[in-house]
Amino acid sequence: MVMKKYLDFKVFYESFFTRLSSENLKYSVVRNYEGLPISKPGGDVDILIEKKNIKDVLNLIRQLIQPFNGRIEITHSFHYVLKLKLHNVLDDKTNKSYTELDLITKLSWYGLNWLSEYEVLNESTLNKKNIYIPSYHHELQMSLFHSLLYGGFVNEKYLKNMNILFSLLDKFKLKKDLNNNFGYHTGDIIFKNIEFSYWQSIEINKFKIRKSLMIVNFNNSISNTFLEVLTNFYCELKVKINNLLVKKI
Repeated sequence: MVMKKYLDFKVFYESFFTRLSSENLKYSVVRNYEGLPISKPGGDVDILIEKKNIKDVLNLIRQLIQPFNGRIEITHSFHYVLKLKLHNVLDDKTNKSYTELDLITKLSWYGLNWLSEYEVLNESTLNKKNIYIPSYHHELQMSLFHSLLYGGFVNEKYLKNMNILFSLLDKFKLKKDLNNNFGYHTGDIIFKNIEFSYWQSIEINKFKIRKSLMIVNFNNSISNTFLEVLTNFYCELKVKINNLLVKKI
């Protein structure tokens, strides 16, 4: 019997999601989940997990890919995400001999929390393909705030989907999240801009939104927030130093 050279993308993700559920390892595919487990529309698959489970999730991945001589390459290790290349898992889009997977453990901007990952995981539900995905109000926020906080822009490829999500979601829950994470005044402004699709207005107010996020985090806990910010800074610095060393080599 000849062993297959590569593990098929679909076979890997079907087994991966099944094992995560059977071993009670909470997860949620935060975006671009429509084609899974057959294919992925984005450059990688973004999965939110609990930080305490990261070793168990990595061990599970190893168990699935090692029979195909697969290995895990950690390309970047940030405070909030572990970026992986899974070698010998055949990528469905590029036919490369690896596929990329992001294990997200915190929904934060430079250490400042903008959404509770625990709430996202606890409120995630199974879709028709038996994959856990976020609630409507959480998916909208993750589609909006990641690019806004880090890049200062609203990602155009998610605009149509965010409008659909807003028509389906629980308005009370969305407003509560925004008020809790950005303060009542800024939260109300963000909500109204989302309601009327004033995406440009949200971009214009990005500095105010970041400032409000910072104030709320420090008001909630000065010591914990300071520690989170420092930890994030240390992780980012390590990545930059490693990149510089690699370039010199």
